[in-house]
Amino acid sequence: MNTLDRLIRSKGISRYGIFASVGEGSFFPDGTEDSSGYVIDERGRVFSYWTAWDHERGCLAFDEWKRVRDPHDQDPEYLAARKAAGLA
Repeated sequence: MNTLDRLIRSKGISRYGIFASVGEGSFFPDGTEDSSGYVIDERGRVFSYWTAWDHERGCLAFDEWKRVRDPHDQDPEYLAARKAAGLA
């Protein structure tokens, strides 16, 4: 299980897909690249995220995690994420 997976699961989500994920080009002390993107869960909810470094705890955290409107996109990456979340 990778760090991003652990963060998503900490939100109570067990089945999900990630789409439009982008490395932001900077790296945290543990070597993880800062990233942003979207998560779709098994209920069809879509969340945007942006990672950050939690200096107090010394670990990766979400700087942004907010529910957004489902884009109803036909982009192959989005459709693959829906499938990973069990929605296809």
